[in-house]
Formats: sequence, C-alpha cells, structure tokens
Amino acid sequence: MRTSPEQAAREIRSSMREGATFVVKRGPRGAISIGPDSTLVEAVASDVRVVDTIGAGDVFNAAFLAAMAASSVETGCFSTTTR
Repeated sequence: MRTSPEQAAREIRSSMREGATFVVKRGPRGAISIGPDSTLVEAVASDVRVVDTIGAGDVFNAAFLAAMAASSVETGCFSTTTR
C-alpha cells in the first residue's frame, strides 16, 4: 500500500518533539504542514512558468521561517511563501 504525503507527514511529525512544525514542499503541488496542534495545513502552488529552480527551496524556507518568527500562523506562513 502506498503512503500519501499527508500520511507520511503525520507519521514523521508524531516522532518529533512537542511544539515542532513539519513542512513538506511538493513543488508544483504546493506544500503541507503539520503544526504543534496536529492540524494539517495545505498551500496551493502558484501557477508560474518555471525558469530556474536553483534556490527555490532556500527562498521558501527563509520566507516560512521569517513568517513564523513574526508570529504568523501556518496559513500566514504559506501565504508568504507562495507570493
């Protein structure tokens, strides 16, 4: 049986320390996260013409972490990363 990204994320998140947030970047399929309250949040990727993906993950990580540091909830973090 094949595991969905959501199932895999929940399994990995369950083994992390309390209060952690787990994020799965799925490229053109967007991203999902599971936060401290175990709520699954999904973000849809913008429909863009990809020219070069170098640094895309780093920029996503930086935007997500900056939004978290500014006390945004996960949905706010995703709106920052997908602009």
